Amino acid sequence: MEKFNRTGFEKIEVIFVLPSISDYKPLRFGGTQANTLNVARKLSEIFKVTLISSFRYKYNKYIYINKNLKINQVYFPCYDFIKINKFNKIFSIIASLLFYTIQVSLIIIKSKSKIIVFYDRMELIIPALISKILNKKIIFYEGNEYPWNIYRNYKVSSISWSYNIFTGKVALKLADRIVAQNVRIKRGMLRYTNKEIEVIPVAVDTEFFKPVFKKNENIVGFLGRLEKEKGVDLLLEIVDLAMKKYPELKFMIIGDGSYRNKFVDKKNVVFLSWVPRNKLPEYINKADVFVCCQEGIGLGESEILACGRPLITLNSLVNQEIIKPNFNGFLCKPEPEDFLNSIKVILNNEKLLREMQVNARRSAEFFLSSNSIAKKWITLISNIA
Repeated sequence: MEKFNRTGFEKIEVIFVLPSISDYKPLRFGGTQANTLNVARKLSEIFKVTLISSFRYKYNKYIYINKNLKINQVYFPCYDFIKINKFNKIFSIIASLLFYTIQVSLIIIKSKSKIIVFYDRMELIIPALISKILNKKIIFYEGNEYPWNIYRNYKVSSISWSYNIFTGKVALKLADRIVAQNVRIKRGMLRYTNKEIEVIPVAVDTEFFKPVFKKNENIVGFLGRLEKEKGVDLLLEIVDLAMKKYPELKFMIIGDGSYRNKFVDKKNVVFLSWVPRNKLPEYINKADVFVCCQEGIGLGESEILACGRPLITLNSLVNQEIIKPNFNGFLCKPEPEDFLNSIKVILNNEKLLREMQVNARRSAEFFLSSNSIAKKWITLISNIA
């Protein structure tokens, strides 16, 4: 594993502020916290790094990962935003703005760090204003398409959109540097700012997510939240059509959400819900290929590629950056027939399947590994320090 040289960077301290709904040790397959921890581990070879997070089940003020990387937990419980009702969601947002951001602000005030990285546009405002007063540099990282872009067939209320755009504009105004997870998010944000925006994808731990090659078993995987914004309505159409045309295909679903009941009883579906993160590579390797029905490559998709599994996904600007047809996956129209045709092309050709699996792994190592992504962060932080 490549090691970075600390010479000249020993005195730089960086704080990453996780959203209040994210603890540093995720129960689900991915998310901001897993990506941040992947990057932070590499950055700690050069800088002193602190992650501020809420806690889940047990509160520990400090958790030391290594001599240059620590978790500073705020006394605020991490909750599952997906499973709570609308009233409690509103209450949770107010609570986080009142209690989480104030505690984060106090930590920033006491810290010697001059560089603060924020991920949540709503929870950024108070601590970012304080950081500005203290002459600290602010980096705003945006990994969400919404509100900058509206998901395919996804309806949102004008109140929600207006509120998120307002807080987003404030975040863009306060930030000294802006980072987007992909080009599509960058283009959406450029409608509201003239500042330069850098694109840094998520980082995958390629030492942990490794391929195990096996004989083709006609297993198609899906990894993610079962929500409309993840394109699960299209996934449902794919599964239903496959039952009629290709009953030999089995769909292995890793994830959960509001669409769960539409999948659990289907004869061609193996429904796993969420699996323990330390077992995730094992489950990814059970499938031959994976489908993704959203217009972007997130951490889950990156981990799939790292395990050497071709990705069949939507033909979008963002996906075109990583997925190359007949190389490490296929780019499809938002139509179930197109997805199934691509699945069959791969699974009907054992030689092509193995070549694409090897290429998927290489793509992850070159574009998405913690080493390659950390280098982008090192350049960004060095330029702003």
